[in-house]
Amino acid sequence: MRCFFWTLVIAISVNCLFSFKVKAQSDEKLDSLLLCLPNAKADSNAVLLYFKIGELYEKSDLTKAKEYYNKARMLCDKIGYSRGYFTFAVNYSYVLDIEGQHDSAIVVNQKALELAETEKNRKQIAVALGGLGKSYTYKSQYETALDYYQKALPYVEEANDKALQAKFNDILQCLYYYLKQHDRAIAYGEKAVAILKDKPNSQEYGNALMNLSVSYLHHKPPLPEKALEGQLEVLRIAKLNGNLKMQASSLNNIADCYLSLKKPEDARNYHEKGLELGKRMNSVRTIYISSMGLGYYEMQKNNFDRAETYFSEALAIAQKHKMLKQEKDCVMAFVDLSLARNDYVAYKRYERSLDSLSNIVLNETIQKALLELETKYEAEKKDSRIVALERERKLVYWLSGSGILIFILLVTLLFFRNRIIKHQKIIAEHQVVQLIQEKQLIASQSILEGETAERSRLARDLHDGLGGMLSVVRLNLKGIRTGAFIEDEDVSRYGKALSMLDDSIKELRRVAHHMMPESLLRYGLKASLTDFCNDIPSVQFHYFGNDNRLDCPLEILIYRSAHELVNNALRHAEATHINLQLVQEDDRVSLTVQDDGKGFDPDTTPKGMGLDSVNNRVASFDGKMSIYSSPGNGTEINIEFQLKRKL
Repeated sequence: MRCFFWTLVIAISVNCLFSFKVKAQSDEKLDSLLLCLPNAKADSNAVLLYFKIGELYEKSDLTKAKEYYNKARMLCDKIGYSRGYFTFAVNYSYVLDIEGQHDSAIVVNQKALELAETEKNRKQIAVALGGLGKSYTYKSQYETALDYYQKALPYVEEANDKALQAKFNDILQCLYYYLKQHDRAIAYGEKAVAILKDKPNSQEYGNALMNLSVSYLHHKPPLPEKALEGQLEVLRIAKLNGNLKMQASSLNNIADCYLSLKKPEDARNYHEKGLELGKRMNSVRTIYISSMGLGYYEMQKNNFDRAETYFSEALAIAQKHKMLKQEKDCVMAFVDLSLARNDYVAYKRYERSLDSLSNIVLNETIQKALLELETKYEAEKKDSRIVALERERKLVYWLSGSGILIFILLVTLLFFRNRIIKHQKIIAEHQVVQLIQEKQLIASQSILEGETAERSRLARDLHDGLGGMLSVVRLNLKGIRTGAFIEDEDVSRYGKALSMLDDSIKELRRVAHHMMPESLLRYGLKASLTDFCNDIPSVQFHYFGNDNRLDCPLEILIYRSAHELVNNALRHAEATHINLQLVQEDDRVSLTVQDDGKGFDPDTTPKGMGLDSVNNRVASFDGKMSIYSSPGNGTEINIEFQLKRKL
């Protein structure tokens, strides 16, 4: 399997798109500007002075930059200088996005948009919409970002600024690319390139052409000849301008073009150039892409050791920099390499890692999709509120010219109408929230059911397949001893081998049992938890209530939760005594795990992956998990589910 590795250049910073950001003169020094502050009058010039100081601090101290931007904003509020808030919004949101505080940046730009719409300032409306689109792009909410950029486009076209229009079309190309709408991406990309055609050596032209070439190759069907022609031109522009980052991107993109044209040797040459340049630049992404490309090339040539070296280098980079999707691609590459080597043991190991990473990536994708739906819902709700308020305002103006009696009557009708609308809106909001919760519940339960089915399958395969084979091997070994002469010096070795085989069979059965205990499926929670606790000397199990069986998915969830919590207490809390208690009544079931370990502060200590996983699964069954702990006083964790009475 060959994966494509693309380096899509997106120049979407508002500070690049708009010329409205305050520019600090190169000859202005920070110290001299700071000396001017005590004597500055509280007017618009002082506001500009704060902005200049803040921008100089952007390169060295973002906290200081925000401090002076806030001083500028407060002075704007004091003297009623609304234009200054627009500059504040651009500068302050820029710093927030650098720090990764994209939600805060959205709030700042949203307020700027409301102010610009109130003042009907079309230029500042475009600036605020672009800022909102930028922040949502950083959050990977591309559809929402696209909406804002599309709204800003008419204002940009009014400005009659070709460079600005080209950048906006290039941004729209990139967003449609991320949304996999390659026809639209190509349409906007070609428009951007056409606008910049009179500047064929500019870096802006190179960026737009690079993005367009990437879209060509991902088109259905691909257009590798066009893509290659564009990428070679990008490489020329990058060398002409001394832009090493653009050079590195174009080298790897050219390699993938040649790969699409079935010219692997040419692809290898450009990946090697990309790797060399990436190491010289210390560019993590370039080294990763080049290493993966060279690894696949060597694997296709059956140079498995060299392929493993390249893949290992890429995997180390992905893990070090927490590049989850790239780490998944690396593990997939090792799966392919193991198959090519006929190394079944390594293949199974990497396949398990791939399944785990795939689940994590899927969960993140689901969370992003839900967040995107929530954002859209809030935006639509706000638009509806604005429309409703506008209609009511016009209605009030009309009523003021009518007679007092009609006015009172209409106001009364409007009052009851508003109450009905409010009631309907509350119902609609409740339905939306309920729908989102149901989707989350379905997604979580589907993952749990899939995991349970896989555990059951693996347990059966281990017990019935490999376990049976080991038992047959043991019988054959005993048969050999009965019918063959063994030297005295080999008797002890034979006995040791037979003992090790017995231990292996026991361990295999233990693993298969813990993956999906047969006692849980046959006899329920009480029997399975009793077996589990009997295997651990430091754990005591207490059961109270009736012996009624619960739904199978809930029993499995409770068993897995108990297993995870006990293991956490043994592994992390260093507990010597653990009390596991299960209380089952007609309308509820409660699981409690107490330990005498070192404890922790639940309010300040971040939860680990194990506790988060248990909490999420409990929530998917409408359960509740409570943690009571403090340093040095052990930990108590309680999980409770409300049961529906069966008629």
